[in-house]
Amino acid sequence: MIESATLEFCRALGRLNGVALLEGHSKTFALVTPDDDEANPVAEKTTETTSTNKKVEVDAKRRRVDAPVESSGAAQPDLPDLPTDVMGGTLLPLISSHRDDPATLTPQHTIALCRTSEAVSSTVEAALVADIDSIIRRNGLSGVIGFTPLRQSTSVRRPFRLIRLHYLMVTGGDWRGNMPLLRLAKSCLPLGRVQQLPVELTGDDLQHVGSKAVIDSRPEAIRQYALFSHRLGDNMRLRREMMGEYVVTVHTDQTVPAEYRNRFDAADPPCRRGGYDYSSFRGLIVDRMTGNPSSPVSSNRFHNGHPPSAECGRIDALTAQPPPVWDRRTIDYSTIGTLYRLVVLHGDEEGDDFVASIRMIKWYDGFASISLRTTELPRGGEGPAAFPRAVAKARNKMDGPSLELLPAIWAI
Repeated sequence: MIESATLEFCRALGRLNGVALLEGHSKTFALVTPDDDEANPVAEKTTETTSTNKKVEVDAKRRRVDAPVESSGAAQPDLPDLPTDVMGGTLLPLISSHRDDPATLTPQHTIALCRTSEAVSSTVEAALVADIDSIIRRNGLSGVIGFTPLRQSTSVRRPFRLIRLHYLMVTGGDWRGNMPLLRLAKSCLPLGRVQQLPVELTGDDLQHVGSKAVIDSRPEAIRQYALFSHRLGDNMRLRREMMGEYVVTVHTDQTVPAEYRNRFDAADPPCRRGGYDYSSFRGLIVDRMTGNPSSPVSSNRFHNGHPPSAECGRIDALTAQPPPVWDRRTIDYSTIGTLYRLVVLHGDEEGDDFVASIRMIKWYDGFASISLRTTELPRGGEGPAAFPRAVAKARNKMDGPSLELLPAIWAI
C-alpha cells in the first residue's frame, strides 16, 4: 500500500517539480493528459504555404496549461493523504534516494515537497529544524550560533530559508572552527563586531551565502564564514572572492607556499590577501580581527647584527617552533622576505571579554620585533600599566625568556 501511494506521490511530484522550483513565480497548473488533443483548444491563425506559393490561413490549436480542465475528462489525481510519520519516516527517504537519512534531501527535492501541500511542508520543516539542531549540538555551537528567528518565523518564506540553512549546515563540514572566531568577534567590543552570543541567524544572513553553485565551489571554512561575515563590518565582509577592497585567493595543494605545504587542509586552506600569504583562511580572519582595532601595550625591536643578538635568536626560535606556541592559537602569515606569527593569548574562549595577542615579525632586513596588543579599555596610567588585565594574561601564558623580550611587562 505504501509502495503504491509513494509511486503516485512521486509521479505527482514530478509534474509539480518544474513549477515549484521557480520559487516565487509559480502558478496553479491544471493537468492536461498528453493524449487529450481536444483539451482546452484555443484557436489561433497560422499560415501555410501551398504548392502555388500562396499563403493561406489555417486553424491551429494550442493548449493553455493554466486553463481549467473540462469536466468531461477524468478526475485529476490528488496527492495521497498520508500520516505525517509515514511521510517523514518512509516517503521522504524514498524520494530523496537516501533511505537511512531523510535529512539529506537535495534542495530541489525539498523545495518541491514543501510546495505540494501544507501537511508535507510542515513535516519537512520539522525534520529540517530537528536536523539543524542536531548539527549545532554535535559541533558544540549551542552557545555561539542559533536560529530562533527562523525557527519561530510564520513567514511564507520560512520553509525555503530552512532549506537553505540546512543545506549550508550539512555541506559546511566541521563547524567547530567558528567557535573561536565568533568569540573573538565578541571580545573585540567595544570596537564593534558581534554584540552578543549566540548569533541568531535570520533570513538576511542567508542572503549573503551565495547561490548553491557558489556554496558548492567554496572550501568549508569559507562557506561557513559567509554566513556571518557581514556582521563583522564592511572590511571583513565576504563578497564573492573579495574581502574589503582586496581579492582573497585560495591556494590549492598545487599552489600552496612551501612553508605551509606540510599542514595543508583543503577544508581550511592557505590563502592570499593584499600581498600576504596565510597558513589558513581562518588564520586570515583572526589576524584581521586582532590587528588594527586593538591598542599597543608594549613592543620591542631588535637588530640581528654581528654577533647575532640573543633577542633575535629567541624570536627566530619562537617563529620556527611548530604551532601552537604557549599552547595558544597560533597564526602564521608571510610576505616577500618577511615572516609573521600571531599568538592569541586571550579572547577566543567562552566568557572572554577582551582580546590580548602577541605578534612577532622577522623582517627582511634582519630586524625582528615583538609586540603585545589588546582590546582591553585603558584604566588610567601610561604604557602597560593602563592595561593590567592584558599584562596579566601575557605574564600567565608566556614563558620567562619570551617575557624578557618585553621588559616593560616583565618589570611590572
